[in-house]
Amino acid sequence: SFLCYNQNMDNQEYLNQITAKSTPVKPYPSQSKFNLSSILHSKFFLIGVIGLVSFILLLIIGAILSGNKTDTTSDIVSLKLHVDNTSSIINTYQRNLKSSSLRSNNVSLLGLFSGLSSHLSTYLASNPNTKDSDKNEDLIAQAATAKEALNTELFEAKINGNLDHIFAHKMAFEISTIMNEESIIFKNIKDESFQTVLSESYTSLENLYNNYNDFSGTK
Repeated sequence: SFLCYNQNMDNQEYLNQITAKSTPVKPYPSQSKFNLSSILHSKFFLIGVIGLVSFILLLIIGAILSGNKTDTTSDIVSLKLHVDNTSSIINTYQRNLKSSSLRSNNVSLLGLFSGLSSHLSTYLASNPNTKDSDKNEDLIAQAATAKEALNTELFEAKINGNLDHIFAHKMAFEISTIMNEESIIFKNIKDESFQTVLSESYTSLENLYNNYNDFSGTK
């Protein structure tokens, strides 16, 4: 019986060993398993997203404000170029005008433009931002193109014998444009003495504008 008992024990132990080998062992869960849901709901993740969105919004707003910012120095350079080029056009066609009143108005206009150009030069000479050569070259090119277009129209009017009417119409337009440029600069500049110069020039040009705009003959 002892032998049978030992034999039964050996059999049982053998069966236990087989069972232990055949039972699958569950793997221990990895602590580094990626959990997307927990990350998305993390307060640190949300704070990071809010911070990134705020930064992008600030960049957009800054770009808009920079785009809308007025470059007063460039405006003054453009105004001087416009005044000087218009004066040059007047001098070119002055002797070809039949109307004595137009020629007289031109003398007054040239005097105003000369004084304004001098004030503009003085202001620009004292402004360090004026020395932006690349920007000035662009402004000069634009002004030259506009001058050439005006000269072409007046030359054709001269050939067609209709210079006085076309000249008066074009000068009225140039004066109104220059007045608008002065108004823009006046609103954006802080120099009170220069504001006075612009204000006086604006008033004088306004008085001359009607003489050109209402021109109807060769008187």
